Amino acid sequence: MNINHMEPGEQLFRSTVRIQTDTGVGTGFYSIFREGDISFPIIITNKHVIRGAGVLSIVCHEADDSGNLTGRHITFNEKITDLQILWHPEIDVDLVAINAVQFINKAGAQGKSIMHGFNNPDLVYPENKESELRAIEQVTMVGYPNGLWDSKNDLPIARRGITASPFASNYIGKAEFLVGIACFGGSSGSPVLLFEQGIYADKHNNTVVGSRIMLLGVLYAGPTIKLDGTVEVVPGPTNSQIVSKTNTMMHLGYCIKARKILDFRRMMIP
Repeated sequence: MNINHMEPGEQLFRSTVRIQTDTGVGTGFYSIFREGDISFPIIITNKHVIRGAGVLSIVCHEADDSGNLTGRHITFNEKITDLQILWHPEIDVDLVAINAVQFINKAGAQGKSIMHGFNNPDLVYPENKESELRAIEQVTMVGYPNGLWDSKNDLPIARRGITASPFASNYIGKAEFLVGIACFGGSSGSPVLLFEQGIYADKHNNTVVGSRIMLLGVLYAGPTIKLDGTVEVVPGPTNSQIVSKTNTMMHLGYCIKARKILDFRRMMIP
């Protein structure tokens, strides 16, 4: 099946990649910028997912000449130093953009094509409409908690929760928000979306018939309760072994607002 003929949920399942490094596992997802006839495909993830790693491995869906799934997969194993990576210029914004053209070209050199579902920047929830969202919205997160995935079909895990802080309010003064979802190692870099199909209610409790699919943010960290009772916010671990078993997860996630992804466009297309 061609990705353009898939229902939105199926497309969403094919918009992420499992990022395996020599230090752990994280989540990435496809995005794309366009300027005229030129496309700039990228993979978005967190800085800490690849920082300090030497090699990176991802598995992609193979497509035939018509863009249909073949049922086969393509694995890429690359040195981090060989990848073209843009690091977000703000130190406290835990985002990187990996040039996906490298993977597309390598597949092409083997006579193969990659199927990918792009989270188009047009799906990024606009800053000037944030006040239109309810304080508590249902959200969907897609990724690889503790590295878990459907390895046979190369598919991630989808989970649902709520916004745990009002999206319109920048949490503690940053372009961030909280979600009420259990966030385990491997979830770092997961896209967090409004994903409602059929019927939903707006901020004024009006019933809306239709779909609402918008990218709200990117998960990057979660708070834990330490043995002494203090709360510590730590980047989502990529290796489950590095989290002390005396720490307790609080089932909350810290997310960077998706509009920070658009900063990469200004870096790539002056």
